[in-house]
Amino acid sequence: MLSAATAHALSEALIDTERTAEQAGWDNPPQLLGMFTEADTPVEIAAVPVRPKTWHASNPLHPGAYIPATAILEVLTAYFTSPLTPAWLSAWLHQDDRAPVGSAFLCENPGDSRTPGHPYSDLRAMPDAADNAIRSLSAADIDGRYYYVLRRRGSDMASANTDHDSTPLIRQTTAGACLYRLRHLTRLA
Repeated sequence: MLSAATAHALSEALIDTERTAEQAGWDNPPQLLGMFTEADTPVEIAAVPVRPKTWHASNPLHPGAYIPATAILEVLTAYFTSPLTPAWLSAWLHQDDRAPVGSAFLCENPGDSRTPGHPYSDLRAMPDAADNAIRSLSAADIDGRYYYVLRRRGSDMASANTDHDSTPLIRQTTAGACLYRLRHLTRLA
């Protein structure tokens, strides 16, 4: 069980992660992240080393459209939690003696499918959507807390919250379900 101080440090680290994403600007690919505790730092958040091209999967049923990032997250979750879990993942989870304590997913406009020539949040091509663009950072820790940080494009501030006992509705969302499945992987790793 994570201490209250560690849960608070995770929340602060997630806010910092979203702030770093904001400083990098928009139009960036999604990221699947691992959350860790280490001896020399209270919390580390690191991107799972998947090829960036992973997030550019074309939809074979609809030529010219990309598969939504949340659907790709579902596929990665199924792969990482299957009996065929890649050996590199366990090694990565424990590199430098860090302890995995959860997973997170950073995405602009979750569930949105892009067409070729219009990457993640290329809102210049869709000016009506610019005011509604959202960056979402969702996370689940090994104790079942659900964290989220949301920022509307152009906003100076992000909103953040931690649900200590998340509702079934959160676990029924694509990202929520995936993050809850991945937290079990961190327990077993």
